[in-house]
Amino acid sequence: MRGWRRVRHALDGWTTWGGSDVADEAAAYLDGRLLECLRTKGAGGIVPPWIWLNAVAHGDQERIAWLASDRSPGGAGWRGARAALADELLRVAQGDPVEVDRLQREVLVPLELSLADRRDLLPAGLLEIGTQELRLAQI
Repeated sequence: MRGWRRVRHALDGWTTWGGSDVADEAAAYLDGRLLECLRTKGAGGIVPPWIWLNAVAHGDQERIAWLASDRSPGGAGWRGARAALADELLRVAQGDPVEVDRLQREVLVPLELSLADRRDLLPAGLLEIGTQELRLAQI
């Protein structure tokens, strides 16, 4: 997705809005690859909790299964919390892709958005909130 929109100005020539970085990040967000996209571009610093949730909230069934198996030693930290939440999503959905999609749309995406301004949340807190929300939405 390169260059979102080109507009011709009478005096200035062509102007492009968006650009590939914005389009790439938007596509990565919607695919559940935002963390990887930002790291590839060299974005450093502390990763906000909602970005760790992005892969579980937007990933496809295959990615969710891969995330669930991606346990760090001891299951601690952000990576472990993300893996445990992906595992919980698959458990609650009973492996049904339609149910995974529903839970993502109705539970995890709204949760992701609600966490956008939270910087104080620890991995265990994200896992606890996400697990509770998924269980409440269980069939």
